[in-house]
Amino acid sequence: MRLRDYTPRGYNARHILILVVPMMIFVVSMTLYFFTTHVQQVNSRLSRAVADELAFVNDERLSNPQIWAELTDGFRRSSLMDVTFTPGVKTLIKPDGEACCDELGEELRTRFRGASWTYRYRPDDLLTVRILVPDGLLEAKMDRKRVIIINAHIFIVWTVAFSIFLLVTSYLFLRNQVRSILQLAWAADAFGRGEDVPNFKPSGAIEVRKAARSLIRMRNRIRRYADQRTAMLAGVSHDLRTPLARLKLELALAPKDYDTGPAKKDIDEMERMLDGYLA
Repeated sequence: MRLRDYTPRGYNARHILILVVPMMIFVVSMTLYFFTTHVQQVNSRLSRAVADELAFVNDERLSNPQIWAELTDGFRRSSLMDVTFTPGVKTLIKPDGEACCDELGEELRTRFRGASWTYRYRPDDLLTVRILVPDGLLEAKMDRKRVIIINAHIFIVWTVAFSIFLLVTSYLFLRNQVRSILQLAWAADAFGRGEDVPNFKPSGAIEVRKAARSLIRMRNRIRRYADQRTAMLAGVSHDLRTPLARLKLELALAPKDYDTGPAKKDIDEMERMLDGYLA
């Protein structure tokens, strides 16, 4: 099996394939790289920051309970998170919503060893985090954007849209180049069949124009050769038909008792040979 058995045969289709395949490889590679490195790193850092804030709030609650109200009010006014603490809670209940943010779970596991925690987010992107500590339940509500990048799909949309724009632009430029090559192939096929193409003019890139002019010069040389050959054969035929006509006349005037049949057959054969050369 060879690669060319699975590739298009047409010149235009091959050029489109040359454009599409590298662009697809580029888009897929950039998307994979973006999500496996950049997005994961940013999500990990965001989750680490949120987990550090929750650990800080819990530590301050234990060490400085007198500033708890001021601390939570500062987080609320800064639009970071809304933190509440319910003492005496022994059961952890999952909030309503959907699961998300695996990186946040890893960070909470590191900072709240031995504690139970859960989190969910609602359709309005409100993330609720509940942490069951030994003396109660610590609950924080915040925007899900603080934990993960929720608009990463925009990168894919822009990448695909820009790639399509580049492909369309490249195809428009490539079509003009391919058109001149297709016209050259059509003209060469017509010349090979002996047809005249009066509307054919060299166009396209310099190399294509050079090939088209060479084709026209070759056609002109072939025509001149054919015309010279026809003229030469016509002259030879005229020169040979004159003595043949005299021979036929001599045979016609020969006496009746002469056997002129074989000679007439030879003359007829020579005339057929001349007609064949001129055909």
